[in-house]
Amino acid sequence: MIRDSNSLARNLRFRKLLVQSMELPILRDMIFPFDSLLMWNATLGKSNVLIRSVSDYGPVGRVMFSRRFGEGRPCTPFDVTSGIDLFVILFAHVGDTERLCKVGVFPAPVLAQRGILSTCDRVGKTNITLRRDGLLKGTLLEGLDPFCFPVDASPEKINAVFELARSSMRIQGRDRRADF
Repeated sequence: MIRDSNSLARNLRFRKLLVQSMELPILRDMIFPFDSLLMWNATLGKSNVLIRSVSDYGPVGRVMFSRRFGEGRPCTPFDVTSGIDLFVILFAHVGDTERLCKVGVFPAPVLAQRGILSTCDRVGKTNITLRRDGLLKGTLLEGLDPFCFPVDASPEKINAVFELARSSMRIQGRDRRADF
């Protein structure tokens, strides 16, 4: 498959943000499996994690919440039963798209309640529009700021965000996967 230069540049920016996130407490414990057919791209303890970054379209960008099962086939939104427990979103500085400024850690049940992930009752979103600086007001993630932390946050703050994610997963019956 031939990729255009914009796609390659986005992939490089994503990798740079990912490397920066790996320097943070808890996230440095992620393991990246070799199997490219998995829905997720990392594991954290017993949790399956999908990591995304906000694509750069100026101060507003998109985060993909879909997968494609082959070239020329339509994108399909992730659903709450896809095996992904946590969605980690990496936010870059508006003025420097290669510098991480904020991380969001969103449990799948919370995203399903917001209509972002598909459930048996409704179809989810293929992508959502977010501000690249991590401000969630006016987006489908509005009110979920407690699930985010700036990269310069204290280890206690980062642990508190992950504890909130754990408790949200336990409430939804995902106890066995909330160990990270």
